Amino acid sequence: MAHNDSFDEPRFEALYRKLYPDLLRCAEIALRTGGSWYVSVAGRAEEVVQELFAFAWEHQADLWSSASPTGWPVSYTHLTLPTIA
Repeated sequence: MAHNDSFDEPRFEALYRKLYPDLLRCAEIALRTGGSWYVSVAGRAEEVVQELFAFAWEHQADLWSSASPTGWPVSYTHLTLPTIA
């Protein structure tokens, strides 16, 4: 993957470490309350959060230029969870 000025691995890793636990809990709660049929809600929640961060990695220009880089993944999670729960 070609890197450009918007790719900031240390900053991205710090954001990942800060948000991962809360996003994982959010995903688990959404999957459980959504009547998820997944055998392993925890496993599926991990997949969801990993997919989110893969998406965020690919769209770092949007992430870092947003008004709230911390809120961007949270908003994305709230928008996508209802479609998979």
